Amino acid sequence: GGGKQKGHDVSHEVKVAVEWWVKFLCRDEGAPPVANAQKKIFGDILYKELEFRCMYHWYPDNSERGSGYRSVSTDDKIDPSLMRAITEAQIHVRCLPMQVLMFVNPGEVKVRPTYSPRSEILYSCPKHAAQHL
Repeated sequence: GGGKQKGHDVSHEVKVAVEWWVKFLCRDEGAPPVANAQKKIFGDILYKELEFRCMYHWYPDNSERGSGYRSVSTDDKIDPSLMRAITEAQIHVRCLPMQVLMFVNPGEVKVRPTYSPRSEILYSCPKHAAQHL
């Protein structure tokens, strides 16, 4: 076992983020359907990608710091981690929810349409939420 460099445990936030992307694959009318096997490959690849990106840019005491590294978007260009995941899973690019900006922050995962000022909080840990009161 072991062999892993010491990074932060980002698994919970990353899992929440990946589940959202998997859930919203192919919600678009006319997008080709996605098989469960493809969703699994997509989710596995995206998980590894995001875990790697978050692990070394993770500041629980300052959750906004480094958030650019941990944001995932399909706005003007599609996030490379998403591209890798759909390519590996052979999922059509039109299956991705477009114009979305997601932040995977310590203790909080939030997503918003890029044309909206309002974020939807997908996950917030109680300790983190208390800081905003």
